[in-house]
Amino acid sequence: DWNYKTSRDGSSYYYADVKVNEINNRVYKGGLICCYMYDGDDVQTQLPCTRYLTDGTNYWTRTIDYDFYKKGVTIYVTDFLPDGEKAENPGKMTFRIAVLE
Repeated sequence: DWNYKTSRDGSSYYYADVKVNEINNRVYKGGLICCYMYDGDDVQTQLPCTRYLTDGTNYWTRTIDYDFYKKGVTIYVTDFLPDGEKAENPGKMTFRIAVLE
């Protein structure tokens, strides 16, 4: 589920925390964590990525990125909309998290 947050500087974004037990202390300090977004039919896009979107009238960008910590990953979706409009919930998105020790 997506959570909505507004930062002190007025910027806002959606985020989701994902539990990943494989990110232990050893992986956190010296391993590799990569996150991919499924984008269409059997296409995976490595994060971070920026998309350029339109609704036919307005144009905006969407940046999808992530942080990791011991036992988890936080995925962020930030829409940069015209005139400071509030972004809509990004809805269902599918990700793959790869952990290498």
